[in-house]
Amino acid sequence: MLAPLHLQPTGTIATVLKKSGDAVAENETIAQVETDKVTIDIKAPSEGTVLGIVVQEQDTVVPGQLVATIDDAAAKVGCDVMQ
Repeated sequence: MLAPLHLQPTGTIATVLKKSGDAVAENETIAQVETDKVTIDIKAPSEGTVLGIVVQEQDTVVPGQLVATIDDAAAKVGCDVMQ
């Protein structure tokens, strides 16, 4: 019998700590992803203001998936699940 092969681990959004309009510092945790082995913090790549959170708690996510957008005054940057 063949078993499915998952090339990318998936996780579940455990908590969303910020909302649209919140100010964030560089490396501040925006959300947390739980896998079967660890909990991973999703951190802001730069200081700025959260423009939007595009996931909800209990959503399944994969590495590289967009979680939030942040306006860092110089450019709009994405915040994604670590690969």
